[in-house]
Amino acid sequence: MTQSESREASLDLLERAKAGDRQALEALITRSRRILQRASSQEGSPSNPTAAFSMRLRMQLASLERQTGHIAEAEAIEASLRKRLAFADRNHPIARLLSRE
Repeated sequence: MTQSESREASLDLLERAKAGDRQALEALITRSRRILQRASSQEGSPSNPTAAFSMRLRMQLASLERQTGHIAEAEAIEASLRKRLAFADRNHPIARLLSRE
C-alpha cells in the first residue's frame, strides 16, 4: 500500500468512525497505535532525528494506550519516560505531563 493509499484508507476509517461505525473506530485505533509504536522506536533515524520527538511520540502512545484501556502498557511506557527524565527540569513538558498521571 502506498503512502497515498494509506492516507486515503485512514481518512475513510475516520469518516466511518465519526458516523458511529465501531469497527472503523477499532481499526483506526489499532492503526494509530501501530504508527506511534513504529515512529517512537526509530530514534535517531532520518524520520525521527531527536530524542525529544521520540519521547513526545511515546507520551502520545501512552495516552492512547490509557484511553483504550491498555493501562499496563501505558504505565510501562510512562515508567520508561520517567527513567529517561530522572534528571530533567521539573518544568520539562513531558515531565509535567507525567506528574499528572
